[in-house]
Amino acid sequence: LGDYLVTRFLQDALSGSTQEDLSVLDIELMDLSDVVPQREHANIDLLLTSAKNSLVVIIENKIGSREHSGQLVKYFDYVKNRFPGWRTLAVFLSPEGVEPTHEAYLPVSYESVARILEGALLTRRTSLSSDVLITIAHYVKLLRRHVVNDSKLTELCQKIIAKHRKALDLLFDQIEDTWLSSSEAVLKALESRGWHRSGKRVW
Repeated sequence: LGDYLVTRFLQDALSGSTQEDLSVLDIELMDLSDVVPQREHANIDLLLTSAKNSLVVIIENKIGSREHSGQLVKYFDYVKNRFPGWRTLAVFLSPEGVEPTHEAYLPVSYESVARILEGALLTRRTSLSSDVLITIAHYVKLLRRHVVNDSKLTELCQKIIAKHRKALDLLFDQIEDTWLSSSEAVLKALESRGWHRSGKRVW
């Protein structure tokens, strides 16, 4: 995929931002084929460096966890000292694209990641091997199922509930009645074998 993914990802991050020394157009004009990704470098989740463009990118990835006290400041200061004179882009990646506490970090959601990858499947399909296509497709499916809040699916569910509320209420009542009947039958069977009930507990 060359620099397709990193270019689109950084452009998404910068879209709508007021960062002065780096813009969407700057990224478009860069050749980012020399980008080197490093994982957990100085505890930074993902660090991207492009010596050709004197560009360093911090990506702090948050799934199922929150910011730790002072970590964003520490990472940003480390990169500024480690790469003096380089342009720095800091990204805060999360499922919902939440706002970070540090003003230099740009919020990006996993919806953006999924969308960029889906774009790659459409525009690069003829140049990719079947193994790569399958891997990307499976990863997008994983994101949409477990990480990204799929707004289209949510909207569809809301429409179904609104249209069939009475039927759904009846169905849920039936399920609850069946569960209660089954539970009572199990409790009676246990009592007949010498178990004792106290409230909802049986011993």
